[in-house]
Amino acid sequence: MEPKASEQLLRSAATELGILDEDEPALLGTHDAGSPAVPQADVGLVLAPAAGPDGPAIACTLDGGIEAMQNRVGDWQEVIDGTTGRSPVPGGVTLRYPNDERLAGQLAHLASAEYACCSFFTFTLTVGPTGMSFTVTAPEEAADVVTAMFGAYGSPLAGAQ
Repeated sequence: MEPKASEQLLRSAATELGILDEDEPALLGTHDAGSPAVPQADVGLVLAPAAGPDGPAIACTLDGGIEAMQNRVGDWQEVIDGTTGRSPVPGGVTLRYPNDERLAGQLAHLASAEYACCSFFTFTLTVGPTGMSFTVTAPEEAADVVTAMFGAYGSPLAGAQ
């Protein structure tokens, strides 16, 4: 059976972050009968070391386990697929969209839900005469997460002159 796009995205991000071997099935809800089972509700996905002593942990605390993560990635993919442009910015990426009230509501809802479980992200939605800009930033330790979910991460000095 072919994995869903959201499952492939999760697997790719986890492999790139070094928390999953390419052949390891456990992250995505299947596991070898001989492996110890850990209740998914008791696990937060640590994505990288904390961003300094005062920064938020680079971790996901979304309730509902892998299925909830897959659903969230799918929700993001639906809105990301509608971008008219993407550009790296210092610490993240900006996605561009045409002005659309429903889409603005979806982005705001997803940003709020994502921040509740991944407080290392910062989301900014700007609505103006040329369209909407949705900027996602995160500490440098989360650059791989931003890239996997939203596209090319801008280095902290990107665009600085």
